[in-house]
Amino acid sequence: MGRPGSGLAGGFFDKRSHAGLQLDALDGARGVAVLLVVLSHASNEGRHLHPSLDFSGAGKYGVYLFFVLSAFLLTLPITSRSGSQLARPAPHVAYLMRRVLRVFPLYVLALTVGLLATRMLATWAIPLTTEEWIAHLLLREGKSIYWTIPVEFKYYLVLPFVAVADLVLSGQRRPWLGAAVAFVLAVGVAVWVEPSAHPIQNAIRLLDYLPAFLCGSAAAFVFRALGGQPLRGPGRGVALEFAALSAAAAVLAVIPSFFAVWSGREVEPWAFHADVLMFGILWAVFVLGALLGAGGVRRVLAWAPLRFVGIVSFSVYLWHLVVLERVLGLVAAPAPAQVVLVLGLTLVVSAVSFWLVERPFIRSAWSRRLVARGAELPGRLWPRGGAA
Repeated sequence: MGRPGSGLAGGFFDKRSHAGLQLDALDGARGVAVLLVVLSHASNEGRHLHPSLDFSGAGKYGVYLFFVLSAFLLTLPITSRSGSQLARPAPHVAYLMRRVLRVFPLYVLALTVGLLATRMLATWAIPLTTEEWIAHLLLREGKSIYWTIPVEFKYYLVLPFVAVADLVLSGQRRPWLGAAVAFVLAVGVAVWVEPSAHPIQNAIRLLDYLPAFLCGSAAAFVFRALGGQPLRGPGRGVALEFAALSAAAAVLAVIPSFFAVWSGREVEPWAFHADVLMFGILWAVFVLGALLGAGGVRRVLAWAPLRFVGIVSFSVYLWHLVVLERVLGLVAAPAPAQVVLVLGLTLVVSAVSFWLVERPFIRSAWSRRLVARGAELPGRLWPRGGAA
């Protein structure tokens, strides 16, 4: 893996259509998120990299990280806009169209493959009827892993209103107040909704997961308030580094199998799924600590192989259950070997999927025109491939 540039590596790592908003560490964070999902689903089938590494139930923790990252990256450009810019409809329309171009081509392909495979094969990881295929395209249903797509798209629609209201209340020069407003909203929604069983059932109601998104938006305001650069000065960067590591450790501690070891109490795999606000806060702290801390966590997340996993993470998310089903059904091997094979084959399939489906739309002329109309952040927070 190389730095952004020409050739194959540049085709994966260069994000020129993003107008400079390229934070390498956040690619790695996406890699962490999707690995939690894949390892969780493998563990659900009794396949572990090691008997002591049971990730059952941790997939949703990875999804919550995805939600925080999406909200952070989509809120960040808005925090830099003036009131007159926010009053123009063009940036908001361009923003929504870029979201459609980013998500729907591969989503439609995955759904269509699932529909055809359901008719042609004896088994398929996520079987779909024609009625279900239509309902998924209309974002009215979310079977199996597909539940996250309607939830994210609903936040895409809500985010401009949340961010504009936040800026009206706080003013562009007071991002700390913007962060406070977003966080208070997150707490208020969490107390009001009391999601209880909804997240366990993978419901597609945005309210159930809104606290995680709002924590990501709050983190974007904090990031702007702190200047978008690693903190200098005695102990500040180290303190944020410690905060990031502590947040990651707290997430690991509530993975049910790990929780049972240190607490002595067995819990169901979904025991903590309803704690959306807790995960939103922990992942937001992790993101901010990684980006603004002393640099250790940031360098790990910016490690090229982990970044690669993050860059193709949407493809990994949509295809890994298919690969898992095929491997478990066709390959007789020890569990660790099966998990490694699932990871390897999923990355191969996902790299091809990204190159042939995702990348052409990310780098398309349409996408570039939408960026030019104000869909993304003007200028750069950090130099491309730099500290982030």
